[in-house]
Amino acid sequence: MNVEDEIHFCKCKCGEKIKWKLSYKKYGWPKFINHHHTKLIKGKTIEERYGKTKSVKILKKREITNLKKSTRKNYNIVCKCGNKFILNLTLYLFQKNKYRKHCSRKCANSHIQTKEQNEARSKSFNINSIKEILNNVFQYERNVTKGKFFQNIFVRKDIGSYTFIRRKLKKENSTIDDIANQCDLQFKQIISRIGNNEIKVLNYHQKMSGLENEPFISQFPVGGKFLDRYYYKMKIAVEDNEPHHKYQQVQDRIRQKKVTDILGCIFINLDDREMMNKITNENIKTLEDFK
Repeated sequence: MNVEDEIHFCKCKCGEKIKWKLSYKKYGWPKFINHHHTKLIKGKTIEERYGKTKSVKILKKREITNLKKSTRKNYNIVCKCGNKFILNLTLYLFQKNKYRKHCSRKCANSHIQTKEQNEARSKSFNINSIKEILNNVFQYERNVTKGKFFQNIFVRKDIGSYTFIRRKLKKENSTIDDIANQCDLQFKQIISRIGNNEIKVLNYHQKMSGLENEPFISQFPVGGKFLDRYYYKMKIAVEDNEPHHKYQQVQDRIRQKKVTDILGCIFINLDDREMMNKITNENIKTLEDFK
């Protein structure tokens, strides 16, 4: 006999047959027809249905829900814009002020709600207050970046957010860098433009070319880019080309033309791998002589 041909009766003693469904292949034949299991529960107490242990938990939950429903009331609340609205709250939420205080979402995002906060901040906003907080932050924290400064709790509470500070300083034609320079402070730069072998290669080239006594500037800004080393008296620009420069040869030529047009200097390109091989070979020779 197939499973479909089997005969099963409902266990509520109604005498009806259970009809076959495709879902029974996965889960097997059910004991009851839909909603017939409630006939066995009718007229029984909670203890008879679920047992003693489970019935205690169910009764406790029902008591709590009934208490919550009984303590709920409708409260008339006045919004800052002047409109009145009704909220259905418990006494606990009403006493702790844990409810929405705006009549609508538009009203919450409107200028009326934020006007008081902006006025309070604008009164306390001064360049002297920024200087005080800058000094305090640099005293108690190390390696302070601009992002770290704006995310500080005291800065956000006493002055305001990043956009608020920037907007106010723009009106007075100043920036945070200018204020930091007035206090003899400097923010740390996150981006490092120096490669792994750059200093070794440039120092080796300096030795071999006889530029040891010549003054230079590292990471010299020209035309929106930075030169690795620039000897300003001799007018020589030196660039260490690392392996990724293979894929940007055209851009490097355009950059070289720009630099030579602006500064009128000699431009030297150094291959990083070749220079590192020379340095290693020299080190091996010196070790052999030492032995």
